[in-house]
Amino acid sequence: MGSPHPRAEPFRAALDIEASGDLALRLGTARLGRTTRTAASSLLPYWAYRHAPGSALPADDPGSVPVAIDVFGGEIVPFPKPPRELAERYFHVSHWAGHDRGGHFPAVAEPQLLADRLREVFRPCRGS
Repeated sequence: MGSPHPRAEPFRAALDIEASGDLALRLGTARLGRTTRTAASSLLPYWAYRHAPGSALPADDPGSVPVAIDVFGGEIVPFPKPPRELAERYFHVSHWAGHDRGGHFPAVAEPQLLADRLREVFRPCRGS
């Protein structure tokens, strides 16, 4: 049976537990935000943008704190990749990397890739 709308097909595939892999892993990942009570706070920037536009980060005034940004590919629903120039309008970008895999939850999909990147980014901090 097909989806009622062609754009809904990727979402149907993403929610198909049998086709998408280990049920326990998928349920554990979905439950993580609830058990750590971080699901609501992870959505706060989206809520603030919609309901309190003045609370958004000011453009062209990046803070002094260095920020590492990794863009992971492999999403079931392909999102456009953000340009580094846009990120630099809001953040002091010290590290930037793009990956062809990792998806929306790289810690689940590619834990070794994520761990290697975290080590690389924080290596300079070890001596301080």
